[in-house]
Amino acid sequence: MSATLTAASREKSYRDRPVSNGPGAGRQSGGKPKVEPKIIHQTFFKSVGPRTYASQVKELGNGNQLLVLTEGKRDDTTGEVRKTRLFVYAEDFAAFF
Repeated sequence: MSATLTAASREKSYRDRPVSNGPGAGRQSGGKPKVEPKIIHQTFFKSVGPRTYASQVKELGNGNQLLVLTEGKRDDTTGEVRKTRLFVYAEDFAAFF
């Protein structure tokens, strides 16, 4: 068996791996469930095309804020909704805005 992977097999293994649901997803080291950040503000809107956008401002457990921008687009062939998320943390707000 070869130790090198082809580009196609690397691509497949990358797609098949489990995906986390955002920052800090899963459990903390103590086995306690992770507390979801509190949603301070959220807005949703549908674009002229096939996309839907959402923005959320969340407050993390340590008091810092987080901006989450989400784009949702339905795949025409499979009907599956594909989401792309961008997380902007409070320390980057000045540079982002």
